[in-house]
Amino acid sequence: MIKNFDSIKKQLAELATIINNFKSEAVQLKIVELVLRGDLTTVDAEIGEQPPRRRRRRPVTARKKGKEEKGITGEKGQAQKPSGGKPRARGSARRPGPMEMIDKLIGSGFFDKKKTLSDIIVHCKEKFAYIYRNTDFSPSLGRAVRSNKLKRDKNAEGQYEYQKI
Repeated sequence: MIKNFDSIKKQLAELATIINNFKSEAVQLKIVELVLRGDLTTVDAEIGEQPPRRRRRRPVTARKKGKEEKGITGEKGQAQKPSGGKPRARGSARRPGPMEMIDKLIGSGFFDKKKTLSDIIVHCKEKFAYIYRNTDFSPSLGRAVRSNKLKRDKNAEGQYEYQKI
């Protein structure tokens, strides 16, 4: 069975306090196992300093690979979301920005008659199926007025009406 049973028993009795200091039961069992095998030199080597654990690197997802290939990157080469907040589905058309939409409306003759901000929003929703908020168009309309693309006047209700110059 076990050679030198008495000497091993004596060694385990001496090591019992040290073994019990380890909180991990797996470590305690490993030490006892090594002592029973009679390979005490391995105990020092295995209990000694453990090499630091390496962090596993997360694999690059297919979505990130696609963005890197398309060249959608930020300042430091990191993949960025397209404008609008949500990532686009592949092949889907993007919604034009507010200034782009205003330029399109000016070119199509929409502003030949006076239009309020709510008229613009309703027109975009009904004709183009793009949903904009009041806060989306306000700065762009101001820029169009300053760049003399549009003029604005207040109506009787106190709302601005925009018209092509």
